[in-house]
Amino acid sequence: MSRIRKHEKEVQEFARVRALRTEETIERIREVTERFPYVDRQPLHSEERFTYMTNTVTVSKLKEWYDDATRVEGVLHDSLSRFEEQALVYRRSMLSDDLDLERIHASVRRSDIPSQYKEVLVHPNELLRLSDRLTEIKEELEDDFRRLKKGLDGEDVVRREVDKYRGELFPLYGNRIDMGDEGTVENDVLIFSERGIYTIEVKNIKSEGNQFLKISKDGIWYTRNKLDGEWRRDENSTKIIDQVNRHVYLSQQFLLRHTQKRISVRPIIVISNDNVTIENETEWIVIRPNQIYSTVLRGGDILDETLIRECHDCFVRNDIGEAKFKVRHYGSMVRGLESEISFIGECTELLSEITHGDAHQKATGH
Repeated sequence: MSRIRKHEKEVQEFARVRALRTEETIERIREVTERFPYVDRQPLHSEERFTYMTNTVTVSKLKEWYDDATRVEGVLHDSLSRFEEQALVYRRSMLSDDLDLERIHASVRRSDIPSQYKEVLVHPNELLRLSDRLTEIKEELEDDFRRLKKGLDGEDVVRREVDKYRGELFPLYGNRIDMGDEGTVENDVLIFSERGIYTIEVKNIKSEGNQFLKISKDGIWYTRNKLDGEWRRDENSTKIIDQVNRHVYLSQQFLLRHTQKRISVRPIIVISNDNVTIENETEWIVIRPNQIYSTVLRGGDILDETLIRECHDCFVRNDIGEAKFKVRHYGSMVRGLESEISFIGECTELLSEITHGDAHQKATGH
């Protein structure tokens, strides 16, 4: 029985000391948090922002935002490293056997300090997720940049090729016209020549790796990534034909509306890289950039210079400019993360004051 009573006394003494230490810790946190100079902090991502820009402007802005993110990444990493070091000390002091952590957290949640600081005191590791968030933003930025840049690079290849023959070919790039209820139509390239008018659809697809492209007789596009691989239907590429048909139809309707003449607009699809191997089983013209000039020369139409100029000027006068597309405003996201750096510093200081007070208490026995 004496051993049982001794054990009970030890349990009671442990509980008494634990309660005392817990109250001392709660009081220390209260003292520090009551005098701490908090700064108003807006929620990091209360809502996602978007903007509207042309693809050309978007590529430039994405590059700018990526550079900003890289700059912020270094500063944020240093700030979070200091916080993580201090948070480790703080967590170790809170996870002591002689502290009632649930009671401490309950006290913190009932306090009047700003909610963001409460979260740091209860879950300090959550703040470290900011680094992961910035990494995600950079990856998304890079993906969007590469996708759009690849398309613009393909159009630049075609532009340089076509411009070799100015004087004989009269091109318009990115011309966009409004067809009312039928919507707008934007031709990557329009070529006006004595041998006809052409709309060129530029695709920089399958530009990396071992790539093979086949367009079957029924207009279905297939791809494979090695010579003996299995052909797989490519739904996105198959839609190219529908897109080109729409451009041809609406461009012809536009000319009929403005010239009162039925003038053919002939389609050409240009794959603007030399990487992919093409097998074309259809009557559609699917070529490389360096085949554009010879393809136009073989055209069946014969147009006089006056009509060529009339059609060309018609498209120029009615050009409404490059389309703008919805883009995630990565710049505001990066700036939001950058504004967190000062908050991280404040949290590091807050945890330091609490833990240093704890170290002092242990050293003095008070």
